[in-house]
Amino acid sequence: MMSANITPKGNPAVEPKTTTSDGQNQFTFNNGSLTITFKAKVTPSGMASKIAGKCFFEVPELDNVKADGVTDGKVRATLEDDNLKATVTYSSLPNNNSGFGSKTVKLSMDGNTPETVYLLTCGIFEVFFKRGEKDHPGGVTPNWYYYWMQAVGQTEAEASAEKYGGMTLLQGTSWTDFDDGSRQWVSWIGDNVTAVGPANTVTLWKASEPTRPAFTYTNAIDFFAHTVFHERQHRDNACNWWPNVTSRAQLESQRGTDDKDGPQVVDIYGKWSFGDHIPDRLEAGLGYARQWRVSVRNSRRATAWGYKPVEFFDDCEDYTLSQQRWPKPSEYGRVDWAEPGSQHGVTH
Repeated sequence: MMSANITPKGNPAVEPKTTTSDGQNQFTFNNGSLTITFKAKVTPSGMASKIAGKCFFEVPELDNVKADGVTDGKVRATLEDDNLKATVTYSSLPNNNSGFGSKTVKLSMDGNTPETVYLLTCGIFEVFFKRGEKDHPGGVTPNWYYYWMQAVGQTEAEASAEKYGGMTLLQGTSWTDFDDGSRQWVSWIGDNVTAVGPANTVTLWKASEPTRPAFTYTNAIDFFAHTVFHERQHRDNACNWWPNVTSRAQLESQRGTDDKDGPQVVDIYGKWSFGDHIPDRLEAGLGYARQWRVSVRNSRRATAWGYKPVEFFDDCEDYTLSQQRWPKPSEYGRVDWAEPGSQHGVTH
């Protein structure tokens, strides 16, 4: 007697199959649930009907989520011609990003004693979430923000100061500013990070390290990580440069006397602003001259960094890029279980 996998079949990392048919090995939650039919062929013909009553599929939990009605991980096989199969449904997405990814299902048969179990075959499959949906636990932010932030890592303090949502003036753009509501510096991570992909790459060059090659981000999750680290550096800088600030009015008052790089204008956030966000008292020590907005020098450095739009590149942006942690291209691709994403439908 022999058995061979029908679904899932093959190695999803090498030969991914996403279509809903026999052989599928990559599966994606849709509208908060996921249904999979596991199937294996038994030979010689007619043998499946003789052993069906003794066979069961061992199905995995997805982190904290069990298949509906399955308490011990076992689902009795049913007969379909010469095949044994079982259909399971997961009715909620896992709490954690680790609940997605590579999983194993086994087809086993009871032996002559309760202690005896024979493994007939096993298969590997991968589980994904819809990137733009909001069907994760809580369901307020997009799935990509909820699960990718777990992949990057976030302390309790960072969680209170990082929000989903982008700048309105530059739709979807991430930014950091003092928030009167929570009385702290807050970063908003916008939808623009998800636009990055193989057909829309972002190349950034570490201008402070001219011997290092350019960083080209081809995966949205890696550019997301870069953006999160960038905004965290902005917050760290702001807390150090403007200590003891408890309101935006107080911040603007301090900047009015210690950030006078140019005339008062409405800045890119649609609020009154003065200079380049670095206190004048610190600029020389950080290697900057007091200047308004985008000088010829900064325009060149913005081009070197790959920063866009160039007209918003000031000393604060230059310094932040030079100090932040830079994730390597594809550093987080291996924990990206979004569809579309780094590992869905492609070899990895």
